[in-house]
Amino acid sequence: MLASRLHCRFLEAKMRSGTPLSDEDRWPWLQRLSDAMAEELSVHSMVVTACSALQPRYRQFLSGQLERTGTRPVFVLLEPSAAVLKERVARRQKAANHFMPPSLLQSQLDLLEYDEGEWYFHAQGTPFPPLEQIVDALSLLTWHCFQRVPAPLPASAPEAAFSEARAMRHVLALAGKIGDRQVGSRGLELGGAYVRAQCEALAAAAAHARPDLSVGVFVERVSGSMTLEAFGHSFGNAYANVTNIILKIAPVAAAATTKGVLINSHFDSSLGSPGASDAASCVGAMLELARAVVADGARAPAAPLVFLFNGAEETLMQAAHGFMHHSAHSAGLGAFINLESTGPWGPDVLFQSTRDWTLRAWAAATPHPRGNSVFQDFFDLGLIPADTDYRLFAYRRAGTLPGVDVAQVFDGLAYHTSQDRPERLRAGTVQSMGENALAAAHAFAAVLAAPEAPAPPAGGGLVAFDLLGMPARVLHQAPLAIGVALAIAAALLPARGASARAARDLPGLAPSPGPLALLEGAVRAALSVMLAHVLPAALGALRAWATGAPMVWYGRYWAVYAIFLPASFIGLCLPYVLWQRAPGEAWAQSLGSGLAFSAVAAVLARHGVFGGYGFALWGLATLCSWAIDQLLLPRSGPRSLSASLAVLPLAAPVAVTLPVCATALLYVVDKIGLAGAAPGRLGLLVGDLAVGVAAAAPVYGCLGTLTPHVVAALGRRFARVTLLTLLCVSVAASGIATAAYQANPYSAWAPKRVMAQHMHVYGDGGWAYERSLWAVAALDGFPARPLTAHGPLAAVQPRPNERQLWSWAYPLDQLMNGYWAPAEGPPEGSAAPSLRAEPGAHADPAAVRWHVRLDTLRAALGSLNVTGNVIAWSFDQGVAPIATAAGSASLLTRFAATEGTHVWEFWADAPRGEALDISASFKHVDSSDDAGVVALQAAMPEHVSLVASTSYQLHLRVPA
Repeated sequence: MLASRLHCRFLEAKMRSGTPLSDEDRWPWLQRLSDAMAEELSVHSMVVTACSALQPRYRQFLSGQLERTGTRPVFVLLEPSAAVLKERVARRQKAANHFMPPSLLQSQLDLLEYDEGEWYFHAQGTPFPPLEQIVDALSLLTWHCFQRVPAPLPASAPEAAFSEARAMRHVLALAGKIGDRQVGSRGLELGGAYVRAQCEALAAAAAHARPDLSVGVFVERVSGSMTLEAFGHSFGNAYANVTNIILKIAPVAAAATTKGVLINSHFDSSLGSPGASDAASCVGAMLELARAVVADGARAPAAPLVFLFNGAEETLMQAAHGFMHHSAHSAGLGAFINLESTGPWGPDVLFQSTRDWTLRAWAAATPHPRGNSVFQDFFDLGLIPADTDYRLFAYRRAGTLPGVDVAQVFDGLAYHTSQDRPERLRAGTVQSMGENALAAAHAFAAVLAAPEAPAPPAGGGLVAFDLLGMPARVLHQAPLAIGVALAIAAALLPARGASARAARDLPGLAPSPGPLALLEGAVRAALSVMLAHVLPAALGALRAWATGAPMVWYGRYWAVYAIFLPASFIGLCLPYVLWQRAPGEAWAQSLGSGLAFSAVAAVLARHGVFGGYGFALWGLATLCSWAIDQLLLPRSGPRSLSASLAVLPLAAPVAVTLPVCATALLYVVDKIGLAGAAPGRLGLLVGDLAVGVAAAAPVYGCLGTLTPHVVAALGRRFARVTLLTLLCVSVAASGIATAAYQANPYSAWAPKRVMAQHMHVYGDGGWAYERSLWAVAALDGFPARPLTAHGPLAAVQPRPNERQLWSWAYPLDQLMNGYWAPAEGPPEGSAAPSLRAEPGAHADPAAVRWHVRLDTLRAALGSLNVTGNVIAWSFDQGVAPIATAAGSASLLTRFAATEGTHVWEFWADAPRGEALDISASFKHVDSSDDAGVVALQAAMPEHVSLVASTSYQLHLRVPA
């Protein structure tokens, strides 16, 4: 029913003359309208009426009249932009000689009012594409393309092809049959023997089938020390007899001076983990890759391929350091590929590179490229407290080589836990890594075999990202910075042709905005992004503080999405909803957002943060979209296709930034179980704060400068209703998760990482037994007290953790929080470890050299601490002293060794007449003979991934 047909001829003539109607004119018309609707309802079950009931009192009158007939009307508000309405009114008048001229439109818009007490459906009648659907579809497509992996090839695949099934045989042997392979364990020796046997079998096969290749296997045992940084302190990292297995495949025809490609991964595993993904999957991929190279008789690598299977990465990159500083095979290398894993689900992602020719070669050659320069910023800025062998190889860090660092990134819930098993590896994960590594190895070799290898790019390097899983895009930083500058300059230019465009807009396009409007939009965008971070973080922290139960979402992605993403969306939209401007200013706000994003990109680029290109893309895409609308869209007629063209440039930043933003959120959620536990009430909040802050990234990564348009598309009333609804969703999800999981958020699939020890403390270097204790500590913010209900601690009253009890795990002891209780001592008559110091001669008569000997009885890992005025020691000289609570200086080094190595000897120089305090804290890698440890392991529930061991602390004071 068209209500306009119920106007009398007098009112039609009045409007045709250009005179607006008054209230006295409208009330009789509204009465006729309600009577006509009631009559229609007596015949039909539903009536749809098009009516300009612009005032709340008009709508209330119609409701009252119709409710007398037993009908309650539902109002649907259609609110196109003014330009669209004007165009349609003019078209209607021209086509049908309608009585309402376009000149009366403004009086109608001035009359339109909303009543906050009203409820109605809101339909945005605009030719602009449905942004919610566009963003949703593009986001789903982008995420699908990013995380897809190739189909795994069976063992029957062609010999020259990489086969995941063949690679998985090695994974099953290492992580399934052998199991835990920690440095110092029997499992590591068995793992090394397996890898060596596979390499020797491959070398024997190559000797018969490939006369054009020279294949050799080399086993090196290396010892040494280095200096590392963590938590603002430097410390040493000493190692003894760690194993490196080297497989070298070299083309016989290659020149003797041709440098080789290093392909590296590690066959040791983290404490308490069989290490299927980290890194048996990488080792399996390397063995299969080497086999495929030898089997491909039609192709030989252009340069030597050096496969390094290192046996000590989890002890902070010890074997890689030994290879680079002590191996006979490290000098002839020209590039490297490091394979790693932070979870058993692919795809493999390039997350670090030296930003040079290796990045270009990797991007061009790999069939399944995934990567983003933002990941590298996380490491360079210290946002991720982790490291890989990349540090020891890369010339931009502590090494000498150009190269790339590639890792599987998803399902970090299993990372460094007992759940990192072969069956948890996602099918296709190893296939993707193997195919990429094989292609990259050949590409690197081809570059190194060329007459002149390309030099590193000037000015800081390259940025890279993959786009919908297609070959990665590599850009130089300098043109990117120029593009950002152009975006800012263009955005600030005075608008031209504003009057000619005043009648045409996307939802709410005002005349071309000037600098002040853009600056206002930039400020609002900054506030929007800030609230997108603050609101979900505050909601999560408040819930954790009020309930005393943090991380109730752990291992449950639905809870993360339902709690934090709606809150972040609310924060992002809030400045535009609370201070919503006239509909015609959405584009001004969007361009202002682009200005803010471009400014951020320029600042980040100036300081060498390469991930700022994502902000630059948003700024440039917004400018392009606005330019298309200004220059290309028609003045009249259907504009859906044209409007789609205007929004098309904004698809690029969504496709580029969403994968890295979503991956960052998942990485934080998964790794929060390793993030440490701050003391006191603060420890309850850290996890929820971190996830709340991270949740904002995918939200504004998807919406970016589209946010003002989305709010405009929702409309004033419906936008507020939407935000209120989302707040209810977030609070409800938070309440449901808290009620269900506040006692225990963990499961066998997403276990809690726990460390426990049966510690014996000795003074006088091992001669004086002092005490024994049980200690249990967690590596996340969820209270560790429930753990004391299991095993030996259940019978005693536990006490809060003392950090020095865990000094053998330095620097992880900075992250641990838990409880301890007295325990029974070592069996009577059992051997005790020892710490001895003997004075020796020194070239300086004013100094003395103390020769120190530590016997740990069996393979152990731990830390040595020398406190006092130390002039020098035999470990790495780069270690800076740490100030103790007493004000004295302390030098600390970690140490680890392979099975059979239990004696450490070193020296420390000190001024003659000054005392030194020497302490050693260490754990035995194999504690299977400690009945208490075995009982504790058996008592822990299945949702706990436990590392339990026998440990010792020895103290020795060297007299003045």
